[in-house]
Amino acid sequence: MRRSEIAELKWKDVDLDSAFLRVNNSLEDTKEHGLVLKNLKTETSKRKIHLPALAVSVLMAHKSEQNALRLRLGFGRSGESYVFEMFRDDLFGPVRSRALTKMFSSFIAGVDVPRITLHGLRHTAATSAIWAGENIVAVSKRIGHAQVSITLNIYTHYIPGDDEDIAANWEKRFSGISVPE
Repeated sequence: MRRSEIAELKWKDVDLDSAFLRVNNSLEDTKEHGLVLKNLKTETSKRKIHLPALAVSVLMAHKSEQNALRLRLGFGRSGESYVFEMFRDDLFGPVRSRALTKMFSSFIAGVDVPRITLHGLRHTAATSAIWAGENIVAVSKRIGHAQVSITLNIYTHYIPGDDEDIAANWEKRFSGISVPE
């Protein structure tokens, strides 16, 4: 997901029982107007993203902690609230995109993994899927590109294989076929 899509994500868009979330809008952090709710870049940017069990588990724990904090502060449960929110000026509200980046950087600094940016994580997810042989159309839809050609233009150099691999695969496919004399 894009940083602005993460910032706009609300709990009503997350279905933990069915393990998916919906990306419907983005929340841009502008200098002139502050936080601005925006439509996504394209209609195909609106999408349903299925979640692995680990993500569901982490989100469930996060929601539980968020609800506990809201209850302690007298705000009730997080029904229509943002998945990632901050408490400021006696109100809960969305986390600004830059704050998301800082929070993610702090998290990464505290764990034993290679350093990566939040946007780099998006690229890593797409690249990993391509390397694993996932369908390029499905990868493109998952990351919200309007056209598969955009995904191919960005990630083509990550697609495994070359001309020698093609020849080897053809050899496997056509071995056992005899050439007429």
